[in-house]
Amino acid sequence: MNANENQVKEEKNLNKLINNKIFVTIVTYFSIISPFVYYLTTDAHFFLGRELSTLFSAFYYSLMIICAIFAAVYSIALAYGKKLHKAFSGTFFGVFIFTCLSLLFNIGYAVGFGASWYGYLYYLKIIFPYLLAFVLSFSFLYLIPLFNNGKATVTIAVMIVCIIFLWIAFGQLELKVFKLKESATVFDTGDGYSVVWSANDKSIGWLEYDYLGEHYKIYHDQEGRKVSDSIIHYVKVPYEHLKNNDYTIYVQRVLSNRAYAPRTGKTLSQTISFKGDIGSDFDALILSDTHNITKAVRKKIDVGTPDLLFMLGDFIDELHREEDVSKYLLGLCYDTVKGQVPVIFSRGNHDLHSEMGIRLSTYIGFDETFYQAHYGNYDFTVLDSGAGSPDDEIQLGGLADYEKYRKKQMDWMNGLTNGGNNQILVTHVWYFSEDPDVFATLKQNVERLGLKGILAGHSHKCAFYKDGFQEKSEDYLKLPTVISGGVINLIYRQVQYTKAHFDVNGIDLTGYSTKSKEPLFNERINCD
Repeated sequence: MNANENQVKEEKNLNKLINNKIFVTIVTYFSIISPFVYYLTTDAHFFLGRELSTLFSAFYYSLMIICAIFAAVYSIALAYGKKLHKAFSGTFFGVFIFTCLSLLFNIGYAVGFGASWYGYLYYLKIIFPYLLAFVLSFSFLYLIPLFNNGKATVTIAVMIVCIIFLWIAFGQLELKVFKLKESATVFDTGDGYSVVWSANDKSIGWLEYDYLGEHYKIYHDQEGRKVSDSIIHYVKVPYEHLKNNDYTIYVQRVLSNRAYAPRTGKTLSQTISFKGDIGSDFDALILSDTHNITKAVRKKIDVGTPDLLFMLGDFIDELHREEDVSKYLLGLCYDTVKGQVPVIFSRGNHDLHSEMGIRLSTYIGFDETFYQAHYGNYDFTVLDSGAGSPDDEIQLGGLADYEKYRKKQMDWMNGLTNGGNNQILVTHVWYFSEDPDVFATLKQNVERLGLKGILAGHSHKCAFYKDGFQEKSEDYLKLPTVISGGVINLIYRQVQYTKAHFDVNGIDLTGYSTKSKEPLFNERINCD
């Protein structure tokens, strides 16, 4: 067989493939799905730079949509027995190649380098109705010629019903039994306690307790109206009102929030005994970088009986909904300390890498995310390290202004004084800022206040550095530094964490892992 005959045979095989209805149908479905897959993994081109990435993504996305429309028209034409010019067949083969490469690249990126599967699922839920509409529309038009066949009609009807039920199952229809979703967490905000709790549906919430013979009933309200469009509620309480006292949280379901005919439903409550009055010696559990861990993984943490909980940020991969705050922050804190002891919280970079990050503090009752908390013989200066990278980092997309916020924190820190207590710095990103001026001010304040050590997270390890963690720069603060732990295995969600015992003269620190019963380290920060 000569070369010409081989070429003719290959062309016939190619034409046969391109005109095969099953092959064409499969390619078309993939072409329709491809733009939606790209929407989920749209950060795949950030390495090109912000402007170029935006232009390339717009062109790439448009091309995928054009390919999807072309493939759908080509498939429908074949289904109706229409004869098309061979140029259409060649173009369709090009669509097939482009779609395969696109899917391989985007899915490969998601698996190998993607930011967060939790984020992908969140955005999938948003676009799912649109994806379903396109798939059903194409399926209906493509399968119309088969409607004169009884068996085919039944098959089509069953397929459509199954897809609709899949849609419902994916969360479009939400039928709930009203309940307290994640019970109370008591955050120290620097000027009092913020008691935060949530339900699983929109509700109003209030807190009740007795103090010095007086009964207090405090609603979560804003400008004279009880907050009724949220599942999360908080009220602020003076320190002395809550220490060694019982408090009761309430939620009442809001069935309808119409302008002139709102309706409320079932009321639920829970009473909790709070400790809070901490002496000169106390124990603490230090968590960070827990990233969406489930209740099953939380149960593997040997909590013990801490008097204080440090949650040093990155409780989630991406923050998108109130439910995320409820499940992964409030749920984590409640599962560990049951709303019975104070929580010192430092915001992590993942906690604000999304459109909801800016509202996190308002959900949990913080006026600012930097403050100072006082327990025993210790002053804990809590700083918000922001995104953990310069504001011009490509992945921040030009939306960051964290250096300004870090400078504001330094202005505040300039006003702090050492009242004789042991001074400890608490933050998520241990190096706080890469800005030379901000770092210089931080270093001056550390020396002026006589800080004894640093509690931090971010690096997903449980480790102690006697002379400071110098991974980023040899000029970093040469203070004893605890990197408190985090998720270390993305498949099995193994977690490392730290326990601390504070006494007048220092801090005993022990690192742990849910994988092993043996401690990772035993160290001490001397404060005398």
